[in-house]
Amino acid sequence: MMYTAIVGNKDHKRTDIPCFGDYNQFTRPVMNAKIYKVLAHKFVEDDISIWIDGNIELLIPEDEFIKDFLGDADIAVFKHFDRDCLYNEAPAAKGLGGDYVQMIDEQVEHYRMKGFPGHAGLPDCSVIVRRHNKETERFNESWWAEICRWSCRDQISFPYVLRNFPNLKVKFNVGNPRDHINFKYTPHTHIG
Repeated sequence: MMYTAIVGNKDHKRTDIPCFGDYNQFTRPVMNAKIYKVLAHKFVEDDISIWIDGNIELLIPEDEFIKDFLGDADIAVFKHFDRDCLYNEAPAAKGLGGDYVQMIDEQVEHYRMKGFPGHAGLPDCSVIVRRHNKETERFNESWWAEICRWSCRDQISFPYVLRNFPNLKVKFNVGNPRDHINFKYTPHTHIG
């Protein structure tokens, strides 16, 4: 199943795919949407799920996309189109503003102190295809815990958490969903 989440006034609700948005336990709307993104196994009962950001549309059949994008991996994402390092992602994420700027500094300093190397790869988490198995569920839960502990910038925590899952098969695809032939990208509308 392909799905998304839109909470608050970031975009118009999607009607072409399941669009979650009822979770309201966090004071920050981004976290109310992020829970659907990260904890896919809690909200999608299919064997495979496709998370897609609310402003991105898939233009080819889901089965065809899964076959090429996921293959035999457990999780598939795009490699980040511009950066390969969470330490380089941190300043870009801070540039987006928000109440978590100082938290990002603390987060990446914690990762440095724990010995996480630079240039260890960086995902673009706007499209995530997952095989729903126990190892993927464990990864999702650990990723969510890291996001709750630190900043909501999931691309920063993804590589750090991934190193604790050496048996998880993750496929990093080349491309950028913002200008990829298989996707239509629309900038966030920030309605309201």
